[in-house]
Amino acid sequence: LLSFFLIKCHLENDSSINLIVNPGFENLDDPVPTGWEIISSEDTKIFQAAITEESHTGNQAMMFGRVWAEEWEMNGIKVKAPVELNPEHKYIISFWYKTVDIQEYPLPLVVRLNVHRHKEKSLRYDKNISTRKEWTQIQWLIDTLPPDAHSADLRFLLWIRTKGKVIIDDVELKVADDVDILNYTKWRTLPEPDIKDDFNSKTFVPNGFFQVKENENRWWLVDPKGNPTWAIATMGEFPGLS
Repeated sequence: LLSFFLIKCHLENDSSINLIVNPGFENLDDPVPTGWEIISSEDTKIFQAAITEESHTGNQAMMFGRVWAEEWEMNGIKVKAPVELNPEHKYIISFWYKTVDIQEYPLPLVVRLNVHRHKEKSLRYDKNISTRKEWTQIQWLIDTLPPDAHSADLRFLLWIRTKGKVIIDDVELKVADDVDILNYTKWRTLPEPDIKDDFNSKTFVPNGFFQVKENENRWWLVDPKGNPTWAIATMGEFPGLS
């Protein structure tokens, strides 16, 4: 009994173990990938979900799209069985992703982690992902869980009407160690843009505020001291919400 306990503790804390069943969609319970379920709302008129040979690695990946519904509904895939979690741990989610012919909206995919709790209602973590024409790895660090969390289910959802499709492959959910957290920090940090042309030689009349100025048919973001600068930001606009 003691040996079993030690082995079980070791496995629960092993950050190398992927907690997702069939992460590359290589195994099928015809026609659905083993360990996964298709999600489609009753009001959805058209929704396609299928295995595709257009994979990142291996022979197969999961494709879903071509959504038409009267309302904005969530359609996609989810893990069939909840994954056990330890609220004392941090977790890293990663997957490879691309979009094909999605032109209706730039943030089509919702990655959702529903965290189930012993005492309270489930807690929902959402992340909106922008379109990607080429295979791109997406990472997501879950560094805070409620103390009564015990399990979670992972979902990939299209929440828009679209003629296009998304493709998902190589899904991973595991305990995050220090190396994973460092790699995540590097992954999410955008590189500083290269300085081009006469950026360093330009100056403008300072006014103590950030301002936008035009010079020689080019628009510049100018800092409070009159020097050209740059800014990186994210934005999103959600249909139906104000």
